[in-house]
Amino acid sequence: MFAISDDDIAAIRAAFYVGGELAAAVEFRRRFRGITDNDVARDWVPRIVAWPPLAAPAAPPDCPRARREAHRHEGAHVERRVRRGPAA
Repeated sequence: MFAISDDDIAAIRAAFYVGGELAAAVEFRRRFRGITDNDVARDWVPRIVAWPPLAAPAAPPDCPRARREAHRHEGAHVERRVRRGPAA
């Protein structure tokens, strides 16, 4: 098992689109020294190239109710005191 960063994915994709599957396998092996077999590297390359990019964080909704709800929860930790009736 290995962990792969966005930079690694971008480099492997670039090698794949410029030089093909073998070039991407070489780039994969260059970045992951523990992978010593070309067949294993060539098995992983199409999977990595096919991965969709990570989604960007969702922007807050632009409807009035969502803004109102978000605003209500912003100050939820603040204690509010309300005076009822005439001051004595």
